Amino acid sequence: MKNLIIILTITLLAACASTKINYAQEASKIELGMTKQQVISLLGTPKKTSLRKRNDSVVEEMSYWSEKSIGFSTFDNEMMADDRVMVVVVDGKVTEYGDLIMNMNRAMEKAMDNNLKMMKAMPQPEVKVTVESN
Repeated sequence: MKNLIIILTITLLAACASTKINYAQEASKIELGMTKQQVISLLGTPKKTSLRKRNDSVVEEMSYWSEKSIGFSTFDNEMMADDRVMVVVVDGKVTEYGDLIMNMNRAMEKAMDNNLKMMKAMPQPEVKVTVESN
């Protein structure tokens, strides 16, 4: 009887572990240009979404992550997750995806884009050159 309980417990734990989705692994199946619905069919409903308008486009960020267990405690925290994935959808199509939260290249690219926009919006200085001859 004791062996049966141990076997059932192990089977139950293995079944629970196998149903957990690894978002980082599943994200490798995403392709640029996929629709939002195709991503949801692949990864399920996102845990967090944000929506904004940029220029004339609608930008949606869908975030996925799994709970993380440490000892006997389980944390449902995006920053602690090992498999967090963000999918960026612009006008209904995937334009970028991956662990974009802590991606320094993405942060630098955004900063450079913002600086470029700011420089383009600045008025051009008027330069006058006077040449004097002796």
